[in-house]
Amino acid sequence: LAEERHMNAVILLLKYYDSPDTLVGDAGIFTKHEFQTLYNDLTAAGSVSVEKAYETGAIIEEMDIKDLSETLDIVTNNNIILVFENLLKGSRNHLRAFIRQLTNLGIIYTPVYISEEEFQEIISSPMETGNQYWPNRYGRQGRHGNNSGQNGQNGNGRGH
Repeated sequence: LAEERHMNAVILLLKYYDSPDTLVGDAGIFTKHEFQTLYNDLTAAGSVSVEKAYETGAIIEEMDIKDLSETLDIVTNNNIILVFENLLKGSRNHLRAFIRQLTNLGIIYTPVYISEEEFQEIISSPMETGNQYWPNRYGRQGRHGNNSGQNGQNGNGRGH
């Protein structure tokens, strides 16, 4: 359900900015060879055992955290920033959940894609909640119908 909400938020952005939706077929089928290989490798790794499934889930969330953080460093559109910050919160929450399950199984996880410091900061902090997303043509994102921008400040520019 969470992944579906995340995907729907990105699809909403794509539609809002008249960008093409890249979903082209069945789940798990990718046109880029590198994505197909990554998917196949992660699926195989996660299929070995419950422990490996949790570990693979943690690795995927780490990859998402790294990618979203790098993208947030360069994005200036307030609508995109809000959606990506919410996705980042979701990935941190998912990482916390996978690590909690691994810890319950007595497994110590070592981060692969993010630093040990960032990893420890994430897993030692509480679960986070996201904000409702309503795109605004002028770069301000509304939450529950108001036009307050990120962190309660009005957005600037046109948002493209």
